[in-house]
Amino acid sequence: MEIHRRLADDPRTNEPQIRIFPNCVNLIKQLSGIPLSKTNAEDVDTKAEDHAYDALRYMLMTRMTGYVSIHKTLNGIKNQVYQVQDQTFGY
Repeated sequence: MEIHRRLADDPRTNEPQIRIFPNCVNLIKQLSGIPLSKTNAEDVDTKAEDHAYDALRYMLMTRMTGYVSIHKTLNGIKNQVYQVQDQTFGY
């Protein structure tokens, strides 16, 4: 399950990929007590209250995982920066 994978420690950083803050009381309450589905061990019981859980799951599905090299990113931006063509007028 994506939520479990993101909450587990990332081997590259030794930190979870997401953090849930203490003021997310409904999400914390649901995550700690949501029952598993009796028919699918990879899913939760959809008859239980799961709105905050679903919102987190949908948000995670829209966010890509992985790392981009900052060096490659900065070089790409540097190459796209406006270059002055005329030293007299500056454009």
